[in-house]
Amino acid sequence: MDDIMQVFHNIGNYVLGISGSLVLLMYVIGGLYLITSRGNTSQVQKGIKYLQVSTVGLIIVFVAYAGIKTLESVLRGGDVLTSESYITCGPGPINSGEPCGEYMRCSDIGTCESECDLRNTEGDMTGSWMCSDVDAIEAAGDIPNCVTNLCSGDESMQCCYIEL
Repeated sequence: MDDIMQVFHNIGNYVLGISGSLVLLMYVIGGLYLITSRGNTSQVQKGIKYLQVSTVGLIIVFVAYAGIKTLESVLRGGDVLTSESYITCGPGPINSGEPCGEYMRCSDIGTCESECDLRNTEGDMTGSWMCSDVDAIEAAGDIPNCVTNLCSGDESMQCCYIEL
């Protein structure tokens, strides 16, 4: 499902880029008509018409983009109104501790890691924390020590301490 979603995401970005380029081209053409009109009212009206149509096209592109993002969020199982206030990590510890994705934070080395992975401490030779599918682990007969809301995915993905 993630691959299919990625294909739709890529196609949406491609169409958005092409549409945005066409809107920019229409603005430039409309501006050229206005600049070169020399007071000719038909040329001025033509330039204004290009700018009006371009503005309507830009509004349509923005509404379509918002609709695609909402549909993508719903299909991924998230909330309709999501915040994309995530940052880019690195280089180095510049943004250490800042959110970089759902249940993800920037590490001290500048990479975006799950909050579960960040629970691991150096020198702990007895086990480690990792995102695991709890349903699969419990089906195998193990009852792990797990914490919720530290891994991305549905509720069955939890941060579990796995002993070595």
